[in-house]
Amino acid sequence: MNTNPTDDPKIKPFDTVMMLTIFAVVLAVITGIAGFFDFHQNKNRHQAETSLMVLSSKMEHYYRQNQTYQGASLQGLDASDRVKGYQLAISDATAASYTLKAIPQGHQARLDRPCGTLTLNQFGIKGNTGQNYPQQCWN
Repeated sequence: MNTNPTDDPKIKPFDTVMMLTIFAVVLAVITGIAGFFDFHQNKNRHQAETSLMVLSSKMEHYYRQNQTYQGASLQGLDASDRVKGYQLAISDATAASYTLKAIPQGHQARLDRPCGTLTLNQFGIKGNTGQNYPQQCWN
């Protein structure tokens, strides 16, 4: 009985090399796809962060004109309520405080659970609702 698999006429060294090559290509494609989604998730989050900072600036301008944050709205501030993958909102606007939110939507919400909703308040304090620390989510 022959126990050496390379002597088996059904398995040739070329077949083994070809199988390993196919496996390597499939693994590279899967890794590339994961990297692609990771890139877009981070890019979308960064755009949301930038939008919150711009919106914060508009809130401060509103405060200088009205001596209150209360009554400020995205439409009144000429601000978009959407940025790719996120819904923007003004939350808890009072005379002296506010919280801005970037709430992940759709695919972004599924991919970015560790960060969740990004928040920014009148003091410039950055936060998030996911299990990650804010410094892990804010670039």
